[in-house]
Amino acid sequence: MIEARLESKDFAGLESVLPLARRLDEIPFVHAVCDRAEGLVRTAAGDKASGVRLLRGALQGFEAIRVPFESARTREMLAGLIEVEDREAFLAAALAAYEEIGARPHAERVRRELEGDPSEEGAE
Repeated sequence: MIEARLESKDFAGLESVLPLARRLDEIPFVHAVCDRAEGLVRTAAGDKASGVRLLRGALQGFEAIRVPFESARTREMLAGLIEVEDREAFLAAALAAYEEIGARPHAERVRRELEGDPSEEGAE
């Protein structure tokens, strides 16, 4: 439910389901997913600082439980929100993770972004 709302950029709907999802917050994966979703909701609402803080927390959560695909996705999301000088490092780390786990479409998208080809940014 959370991922579908994220994909469709339904931030209002996402905000409405987060309290229900947070009931399962003691599960580390769910906690990280909720932090990432809430970070994107806050960013969309104009609170970039809180959004980035929550996304960084989600990244730490995914890394702690060793979920490389979700870590890479979160790094990619953070890359669009952080300072330019840190952006390339986040994208490079996401690319390395995608390549390591064989997520070719994701790797290609990030590679194009690193090479400065904006034609596919945001596409999946």
